[in-house]
Amino acid sequence: FTCASSAKRLFAGCRGKWKKLEMPVPVYSIGPKTTACLKKIGIEEVKQAVQADYDSLCRLCIRQR
Repeated sequence: FTCASSAKRLFAGCRGKWKKLEMPVPVYSIGPKTTACLKKIGIEEVKQAVQADYDSLCRLCIRQR
């Protein structure tokens, strides 16, 4: 996620259905504000970029594949 507001909109649209996923789905965050929002929503494991920018988030996603 690149911002807290997009995380809020996506999970609000899912209406809790995401909680029924059986296998863990990786969740990546661009920075601390977005990570805090995701944790408040209920996402337990969030991988956060080292720096709050798109390049750092992309590097994180590529390393985790």
